[in-house]
Amino acid sequence: MKEKIESLELEIKELETFREEFDDKLKKIEKLMDNGDYYTAQNLMKETITYGMESKEQGDKFQQLKDECKDKLLNEDIRIEAVKICDDKFNLQKANEYAQNMDIDREIYEVSVGDEIKYTSKGFKYVDIAYKVKGTNEINRRGFMYSNGFTEENLSGTDFEMSSWYWDKEKENQEKENQEKQEKEKIESEFNKEIAQKIIDKFNANNGNSRNFYEITSDLKIDDNGKKYFEIVAKDKDWIKFDDHTILAYYRLYSNEELVEVQN
Repeated sequence: MKEKIESLELEIKELETFREEFDDKLKKIEKLMDNGDYYTAQNLMKETITYGMESKEQGDKFQQLKDECKDKLLNEDIRIEAVKICDDKFNLQKANEYAQNMDIDREIYEVSVGDEIKYTSKGFKYVDIAYKVKGTNEINRRGFMYSNGFTEENLSGTDFEMSSWYWDKEKENQEKENQEKQEKEKIESEFNKEIAQKIIDKFNANNGNSRNFYEITSDLKIDDNGKKYFEIVAKDKDWIKFDDHTILAYYRLYSNEELVEVQN
C-alpha cells in the first residue's frame, strides 16, 4: 500500500511539474507571436509533445495558438516579415539544430550542413545541405535550408533564387488547411437531429460483432467549447428483443461523427 501511495504521489508531482513547464512554454509561444516571430513559434509548437498530460484549458490554449499562427502565415506580407525575423537569428548553429530535428529516416540518412550562410537574390538567408547515406560520404541528394527551418531540394545542382514555387507551395498548403477548416465549420453549422439520426442509423447498421444499439436521447446541445452534440445511449441489441432496455453506456455524438463516452 505504501508503495502505491508513493507511486501515486510521484505521478501527481510529475503531472504538476509538466503542467507548470507547459504553462511556461505557452507563454514563450505567445510572446514569440506577439513579436511577429511566427515561424519560431510554429517550430516550437511542432516540437511540443504533450503526452495527454496537459489540462483542458492548456490544450484549448495550445490549439488556439496553433490556429492563430497558421492564419497569420496565410498573409504573404506577414510571412516575409516572419522570415526576416528568423534571418536575424539564423546562423550555422541554428541550421544544425534544424538538421537534427528534420523528419528523415535516421537509420539510412543523415543531414550535413554547409559551412557558410548564403543569401538569395532577394536577400534571404539560406545554407546548403546534403542528405548523406549514414556513416559514409555518399550524397543521396542536395538541398537548401531557409532560416525558418523549411527546406527545398536543389534539383539543378547549382545556385538558385528563392523560387515562387516555395511561396506558392506553402500558400497552397495553408489554403488547403483553411479550406478543410471551412468544410468542418460548414458540417458543424448544418448539424441537426436529422443528420445525427442518419449517422446513428449507419453506426447501427455497420457495427459488426458489436452488440451495441445506439439511440438519440436529447435535442441538440452545445458543450463548453461551443461544439454541437446529441446525447446518445447504447443498449444491448439482443436484450432489446426481450424488452430489456438496460443502458450500457452514455455518449455524445458530434458533427464529425465522433462518439465520445461520458459518465452519466
